[in-house]
Amino acid sequence: KYQYLIAEEYNKGHAVGVHTLTHKWNVYDSVDAYISDFDDMNEIIKNQTGSYAKIFRFPGGSGNTVSRRHATGVVTAIAEEMTNRGYVYYDWNLASGDADKKTSTEKIKSTVINRVDSCRYDCVILFHDYKKITADALDPILAELTARGYKFSTLDENGPLTHSKIAN
Repeated sequence: KYQYLIAEEYNKGHAVGVHTLTHKWNVYDSVDAYISDFDDMNEIIKNQTGSYAKIFRFPGGSGNTVSRRHATGVVTAIAEEMTNRGYVYYDWNLASGDADKKTSTEKIKSTVINRVDSCRYDCVILFHDYKKITADALDPILAELTARGYKFSTLDENGPLTHSKIAN
């Protein structure tokens, strides 16, 4: 029911990437299972934006170990297949900590601000967009990092890639 937000996000200049339709771990049952779920989401993105997304992020990141319970080597095989199809995946190199159910807006803000200098090159920060505490932390984070001279850009298929070591 929130598909319209994809068009709104796109029209405001944000990158739109695929993170699967279901975000269920059974996407790691096989390469075909992943691609089927991926393609279903990318059709929705095309309907909302007029074009398919070329970037994506694995549920749990490419370094997830949950996928091992589904199929050995599946993330490696998916990464290879998706790269062959012209897609580019991103991971994060700084987690905001907002996935922790016990966290707060202030904790998210301090985590990002205190750790952003640890990124070797470009910093890709993991946030979860469905949390109000995260949304409330964004403006203060952006203001602080802007004041410190950080620049922000939109992820795309040509940018410097941030990859975790594939764990499966």
